Amino acid sequence: MRNVVHVGVLGLGTVGSGVVHILEDHKEKISLDTGYEVKVKAVAVRDVEKERDVSMDGIK
Repeated sequence: MRNVVHVGVLGLGTVGSGVVHILEDHKEKISLDTGYEVKVKAVAVRDVEKERDVSMDGIK
């Protein structure tokens, strides 16, 4: 069984979306280096209807 770290992000502006992109782009390396799988599970934003450049699939 794999260790999983669930991450929540506050905001999807420049910084928040950058964090999500980095975690997604480097998830395999992070997992190999740390032994933990990182999953973004929740995001808090002011406007849930606003279009984002981050995929919200599977994120609450």
